[in-house]
Amino acid sequence: MITKRDILILLCPSLVFATIVVLALVSSRGMRFDEGAQRESQQKFETFTRKVEAGEWQLTQSQMLNGMRLTRAAAESDRKVTSKMADLMGDFAWIAVGGMALQVVAIWAVKRPREGG
Repeated sequence: MITKRDILILLCPSLVFATIVVLALVSSRGMRFDEGAQRESQQKFETFTRKVEAGEWQLTQSQMLNGMRLTRAAAESDRKVTSKMADLMGDFAWIAVGGMALQVVAIWAVKRPREGG
């Protein structure tokens, strides 16, 4: 018969997985983009494009280069964020592997006394 102690030993590794779930949920919320801000940005870009194409705004070489620098900076920022997200997902994977190992240890800890007795 399984005792309360055995049940606790078997459930303890589940805390690792519960931690992974909480961290994943919190992280996923932090990684989402604000759709309202995205729409506003798209509208501003469309207005800008329309005015440049209509000749209302004349961009100097300096302004075009500054625009390209901003674009590169934004791309670099996105790359860094994506890299950090990949690192975080890798951490979650290793935590899960650790949880699985703890689960095996817990099962052996509960099973071992029965084999001897």
